[in-house]
Order: sequence, then C-alpha cells, then structure tokens
Amino acid sequence: MLVDQEPIIIYVTFGCLSNAKEVASKAIKAQMAACINIIPDAISFYEWEGNIEETSEVIMVIKTIKSCQDQLITFIKTHHDYEEPAIICLPIKGGSATYLKWAVSQIEKKIK
Repeated sequence: MLVDQEPIIIYVTFGCLSNAKEVASKAIKAQMAACINIIPDAISFYEWEGNIEETSEVIMVIKTIKSCQDQLITFIKTHHDYEEPAIICLPIKGGSATYLKWAVSQIEKKIK
C-alpha cells in the first residue's frame, strides 16, 4: 500500500450535534472519508483564560486515508462552529484487515 493511501483516523470535537452531522454528511458525499462516527454528549475539561472549563461537546471519528488529511483539515476548519477546532490526525497501526481494505477502497473510488 502506498504511504498516501494508508488509513488514518482524524479526531475532531464540535460544539453542537447539528454542525457535526453537517460536516460528516458533506465529507462522506465528497468521498473524503469512508466512515464517520459521531459521539454526542462528551464532557471536555480544559483551561481557558485562567479558568477550568467544563463543556459538553460532540466527538467525531473520521476514517480516511493519508492523502485526504490536508483536504479534510481545511474542509473541517471551513465548516466548523469553533474558531480553532481540535483536529488530531492519528495513524492506524492495526485492525481488521478486511475493514481497512474496505475503508481505503471507498475513498480510492474518488481518486481513480
């Protein structure tokens, strides 16, 4: 498998479910991702301007390939409800070979 076709996970948090659903739907339609999970009702803790904050957020887990990473980051930032969204890209070091093959093939349809 070529390096740019290696599967990756992109982890993103959103402030509201409707924004996450909109981004997920458009990313799948554009074939930038094979599958996207949305997990509502996450609680995030962080420090902001000297205060400890507790916020309800929505987690998005995107299964895609390395060659779509930069395009997806730009797309998410353009359509996201936060000024500076948390976007973290992670390599996939293992998993179900048949699932990963399927995920890559979903995105390769667009590339070909």
